Amino acid sequence: MITVQQLVRRRIISNLLYQYKALRSAVDWTVALYLVIPAIAMAMYEYIRMWLFPPEWLYVLPYPVLLLVFCLFSLTGSQRLYIEEGDALFIRQWDNWFIPMMKKGLLYSLGVQALQSFAFIGIIMPLLVNAYRLQPTSVGIMLVILTAFKCSMGILKQIYSLKWRGFKWFLFWMPTLILSWFLLMVSLLWVENRIWISIVLAVLFIGALVFLIPVRLRQEGTFYLEVDREYKAKMWLTGLLLLQVVEKPSRIRKRPWLFRSSQRLFRKRTPANGLTEALIKQTFRNQRERLSYVQFIMISSIGVGLAPETIRIIVWVAIACLLTLWVKMNVKEGLQAPFLRLFFLEDWDKIQAVRKSVFWISSVLFAPISLAAGVASFGWAGIILGPLAGAAAAFIASQLFTTW
Repeated sequence: MITVQQLVRRRIISNLLYQYKALRSAVDWTVALYLVIPAIAMAMYEYIRMWLFPPEWLYVLPYPVLLLVFCLFSLTGSQRLYIEEGDALFIRQWDNWFIPMMKKGLLYSLGVQALQSFAFIGIIMPLLVNAYRLQPTSVGIMLVILTAFKCSMGILKQIYSLKWRGFKWFLFWMPTLILSWFLLMVSLLWVENRIWISIVLAVLFIGALVFLIPVRLRQEGTFYLEVDREYKAKMWLTGLLLLQVVEKPSRIRKRPWLFRSSQRLFRKRTPANGLTEALIKQTFRNQRERLSYVQFIMISSIGVGLAPETIRIIVWVAIACLLTLWVKMNVKEGLQAPFLRLFFLEDWDKIQAVRKSVFWISSVLFAPISLAAGVASFGWAGIILGPLAGAAAAFIASQLFTTW
């Protein structure tokens, strides 16, 4: 007769095999040989180099930026219970099976979360030791704090999402998140100078985790929500791999978030201006493209702001060219929209529309990146000089890369 432990182990192994097969479908031996293995080797080389010969930017990275990274990392990952829809026929009826099965699945997920925290601390260890001069005791306490806090926030987020929906969930979750992040920042900020405060907060986080585990397991009336959550967690990697292959259908709203009144963007009415307006609105209304642009802006702003002054201008120009080419590709793809294909447009009007829309979209997206570069290079004067230089760079790049 199969036991609870054997059942959970079988489901965990089955899930790991499924994730492995999904990853193998995207990463064959050629990709592994020419991309994955060289990338891993390069990462290991850079990691060893950061230990032996720390780069200059390692010493100028502000500690509050690292605390923000800790806060964002604490929300990654998910806790799974490894239950299935078929459990409603038998296992769900017996608490001596169902609750221990969920408990073992949850403990396994918490173990995975702990390994993720350990790996994260290991990756940033050169920064902690070389730049911030933290002692091994402080690093150990930091690891305990991050692990307990990450596991607690993951469970608490699931409890909130299963109990509330929509705006009510947001109303309860945001104050909890802000308060929790404040406690995490305090515990990490004083991990070296006032270590006893960090130890007290670490015990508090561990106590919260011990308290939340039975609360999470005893939630009632959430079985089918749990099954849906398990399915989404299982298919997350597959969905990520298919994101660029199968386009997710967009939800059609009665009125869009942006350009709700659909007013004209240009005073002069020409076919090229009308097509330009349609392409601009289409780009900023597309949720998938909007999210990708926001992620690119955040990463690029941090990168250009932390880049050494000797190569900052090179990084800034490279980002401008890359962003312009990306916007051009999306705009030209937008020309194939079914709505726009209903109209007969001259080739010259299409060329002018692509050039104008690429310029205006690139100017808006490149402004925050140029602002970060301007402030890093010229201080307060960069608030004005950065966006102006970004607009000029967007104009030059749009004229240069839209000639074909």
